[in-house]
Amino acid sequence: MTPPFPGAPPAVLRVVASALAQGRLPLPFTPAAVARVSRVPEAAAFAVELQALAERGWTVESLAFFLHAVAFEREAALRAGDVIELVWTGPELPGAASRDTGVVVRELFTSARLSVLVSGCAVYGGREIFAPLADTMDRLPGLAVRF
Repeated sequence: MTPPFPGAPPAVLRVVASALAQGRLPLPFTPAAVARVSRVPEAAAFAVELQALAERGWTVESLAFFLHAVAFEREAALRAGDVIELVWTGPELPGAASRDTGVVVRELFTSARLSVLVSGCAVYGGREIFAPLADTMDRLPGLAVRF
């Protein structure tokens, strides 16, 4: 099953939901009508999906509520993505996108707010690498750090 209105950012979903709730987007849902009330990149696909739901018995009010709920969930998922970051670092290999380990580690250590989990096989130049973490730990005594 594909997610509803794939690719539509939360702000666009909210604009369309508001247009539905305010009566500015009436049935039948057409690409032109959807494009008129919002800047949906794929107005045609958006209109087709809205119209299909309406033909299954969804009211304009229930569609507005549903779009607001989907927008809320997408925003929550985006926030969760901001909390956890998996970073692949190391030497550049053909076809692999990686970042410089030292740059990533300094960035993560200085931006940590709640916890840090350090895992690795070998550390070279530990004093230099862990200095930003030590500074952050001094600044935030409640920071949980595990190796």
